[in-house]
Amino acid sequence: PSNLIAAGHTLDDLPNCADLVRVAYAKDCVPDRSRIGQATPVPLGQGIVDLPLVVGTLQDSRVRIPYIVDGSSMSDRVAAAKQAIEFLRRL
Repeated sequence: PSNLIAAGHTLDDLPNCADLVRVAYAKDCVPDRSRIGQATPVPLGQGIVDLPLVVGTLQDSRVRIPYIVDGSSMSDRVAAAKQAIEFLRRL
């Protein structure tokens, strides 16, 4: 979802294609105003991606999908991955 939002798209069509999704990257971001169409990664829940909406929409599709957490853009990758997993569990 953050890649779509960073590229200037919305998640309006997610309900229409949720049953086609087989894996989701759990990422969040804030727009990078110096680079159009680019975004800066931030920890889950601290950016502009409406993750409860994304997770809820994908759950409504009744297709169980894995979420991939990626902390590679953070300075402490292990802590970032743990934080992401805990955030997703709370949803």
